[in-house]
Amino acid sequence: MRSIISARPSFPQSRGFSLIEGVVLVSLVGIVAAFAVPRYTRLANSARASEIVALGANLRTAAELAHAQYVESGARAKSVTIQGKLITVKNGYPDASSTGIGHALFETEGFAAETAEDSVIFLNADAPSAKTCSVTYHAAPTPTAAPTVTNVETAGC
Repeated sequence: MRSIISARPSFPQSRGFSLIEGVVLVSLVGIVAAFAVPRYTRLANSARASEIVALGANLRTAAELAHAQYVESGARAKSVTIQGKLITVKNGYPDASSTGIGHALFETEGFAAETAEDSVIFLNADAPSAKTCSVTYHAAPTPTAAPTVTNVETAGC
């Protein structure tokens, strides 16, 4: 009988990754993460700043809407109703209480409110520095003056 000699070289069969391949893979993941994390952080900061700017615009719109309801009611009402919410007014505009401008806003989720005598500061609760990621509503000081929205602060968002 004749024996058949194979011309194929025999290699040991690999059953997984070597240590070097694992280190290379972990290094590549680390490099990708080094670029992705700062971009994600900037994106999140930009989103929080946009929320503050949008809330400032919503404060102005809500105050004007409440004032229009006040004028329509004969300019004597102590409160107006917008979309089923009773809003306390002072000098024809929403006051700085939770039943005033707090009710006039449609969406305040994610914001904390600090109320003073004639103003309220809305702070972004998710911001690293909430004091510098805020907007302030000042109630109308007189019947002839409109309320103001100031300190649209986005530096700490």
